[in-house]
Amino acid sequence: MAIAIAAIVALAVIASSLAVGEGGRGRFSSLASPDVEIVSSKEALSLREEVREAFVYTYDAYMRNAFPKDELLPLSCKGVDTLGSYALTLVDSVDTLAVMGNWTEFAKATRWIEENLKLSESQETVSLFETNIRVLGGLLSAHLLKEGFKDHAEEICGRARRQDAKGDLVKQCESGEMQRYDGELLAEALALGEKLALAFEDPKRQSNSTRTGIPYGSVNLATGVLLNETEIASTAGGGTLAVEFGVLSRLTGDPKFEDLARSSMTAIWERRSKLTGLVGAHINITSGIWTHLDSGVGASIDSYYEYLHKANVLLGLDDFGDMFRQAYHSVEDNVRVGPWYVEVNMENGVLVWPIFNALQAFWPGLQTLMASCSSDHQLFQSGSMKSKSEFSQMLNYQSIARQLGVLARKRTEVPEGHLVHESYGCENRSDVESHDLYKAIQTHGAMFAVWKRHGATPEGYSLSTVRPQVGQLAYALRPELIESTYYLYLATRDPSYLSVGRDMLAAIQTRCRADKPGCGYASLASVDKGRKRDHMESFFLAETLKYLYLLFDAGARDIGEPHRVVSDLPYEYVFSTEGHLFPLTKRLSDFGKPPAGNTEDVIEGYCRPLHPIWNTPRYKRHFLPDAATAEDGSLADPGKGEGGGQGAESQNSAMGVIDIQAFLIKSLMKLQSFFHLGGEAEGGDIAVEESECPLEDIANVLDAPAA
Repeated sequence: MAIAIAAIVALAVIASSLAVGEGGRGRFSSLASPDVEIVSSKEALSLREEVREAFVYTYDAYMRNAFPKDELLPLSCKGVDTLGSYALTLVDSVDTLAVMGNWTEFAKATRWIEENLKLSESQETVSLFETNIRVLGGLLSAHLLKEGFKDHAEEICGRARRQDAKGDLVKQCESGEMQRYDGELLAEALALGEKLALAFEDPKRQSNSTRTGIPYGSVNLATGVLLNETEIASTAGGGTLAVEFGVLSRLTGDPKFEDLARSSMTAIWERRSKLTGLVGAHINITSGIWTHLDSGVGASIDSYYEYLHKANVLLGLDDFGDMFRQAYHSVEDNVRVGPWYVEVNMENGVLVWPIFNALQAFWPGLQTLMASCSSDHQLFQSGSMKSKSEFSQMLNYQSIARQLGVLARKRTEVPEGHLVHESYGCENRSDVESHDLYKAIQTHGAMFAVWKRHGATPEGYSLSTVRPQVGQLAYALRPELIESTYYLYLATRDPSYLSVGRDMLAAIQTRCRADKPGCGYASLASVDKGRKRDHMESFFLAETLKYLYLLFDAGARDIGEPHRVVSDLPYEYVFSTEGHLFPLTKRLSDFGKPPAGNTEDVIEGYCRPLHPIWNTPRYKRHFLPDAATAEDGSLADPGKGEGGGQGAESQNSAMGVIDIQAFLIKSLMKLQSFFHLGGEAEGGDIAVEESECPLEDIANVLDAPAA
């Protein structure tokens, strides 16, 4: 017991030292003073430009020291091929150039890809999952962006000339290179798609398809699946194809790719537990038997859920929408404990592992999209509500089930027996805590509490020992928590989420920037010790910095002003699991491509996934600094408490400050109580050993001054 408590004290000291920051930038908030000033629009603009500088710095470091290798080794300051020898970082991050408005570099990068990336000649054996989301997704996104520029070149170039007659974009317009695009990137994407489709063939049976329709995890781009390839595939590997394969089919007119992706995802869905509705982590693609029964929303499963929803939104696959809603509620019923998502046995829901996996951090963002596409959202767009103010008044979550339950049931036409349970739509929203957006806020808060405590999110965080999981101490520059922060800011327009982004950016700047100038950013071997490792994945440019940029870009605009992901194009986008942009256009939702020059290509569909249309009520927040608001929605004077006093106590009352460590411990204590650690929980035995360090003791230690 003494050893365990001493370890927690050491953790508290380390966390406090991390909070000070290593680079003296002054924005990595101290755990002793978790209250942070609200980020203004002016500061958000400054932070956005800081992210742009970080991207340019890292992109240039890759191009100088690693290109055309796959990735940059930031400590060695050299390149290495990691996944397929296909200039991975360039292909994966090229659409980030467009997001940041650097069309000149975007044109140069895509021109190199068009002329040099000959994937049809590759002899590499590659991961189907990684190559699909990073390379095929990057090619398709870049193609759609170039087409968008070409279709809207006149208005883009006219605006550029008016704003900056000598700017880079004007030079790009005058060169005419983007306007002359003839689909070379799509041709390369099609060639790669043909190679990846070989993963669905079975060389052992000499068949053109596996028995289940689920593909092998790896494929040789020249010869197809190797004879010695394993038959075990992850759920994410077989269930994260629908967006890229679907878009490829819609753009080329060849339904093969979409059919393959749909068959794989359906095969996984059909093998879910009939009791819990959950899927496992790994499956045998020949027998269809689950080989790993652990179920959660993290590693090996995460993007399967994501693509059920996004394929529905982007491509209009209604059956995927039904599947996602059922899968979502199965997760909420069986995997969620308080604000956390644990891992359970897929067949019976019994706890297997109380752990926060870093990949789980995408879930609050997905929940936010779920809320923005829910039945109450549809009622407004269908005309049932006459005005936004009437709709806002209706969002009284204490009575939303009574008000919307009947309508939601009438609008939901799901066959009898298709549902594992009845919690579909709004029926279960009898109070605020059952609303998807509220749950997203709670879960994001718990996850960010871990970040604040350790200066980054470790790959695994044990909820029973309240420390990073042994063997999973690293921070890999992952984007998932930043992605969820971005979605929650768009949904709530709560400036506190800009403060969250500011803290995360400061941590990356002070802890991860490589010591050698001009060599990019390095991941951390341990979040507590802060030791860097010679590793920078392509998603740091493709996602992490992209979502940070978009977060602060949205915060730099006045509330209510439209926020465009790509400022020069009139589309809204669905992001792939790798952060690639796919516009909500008719050419993707309707099979086939509209005539050239069609100006009515933007979808006004049932769901605006990036821009929930309601102004969310300000919940009493769990940890974020909250400026008190007047009835008209304006911010109160942060120096005055509710009674107008000037003291620290009244100021804290006005700001709504809650100690972030206390929140973390409180939520973990609820988890411990729920599972009756070391005893018997309601519904059966729970396979968790008794904690050596009760959470009450940890809470007492953390309440003491760090010394």
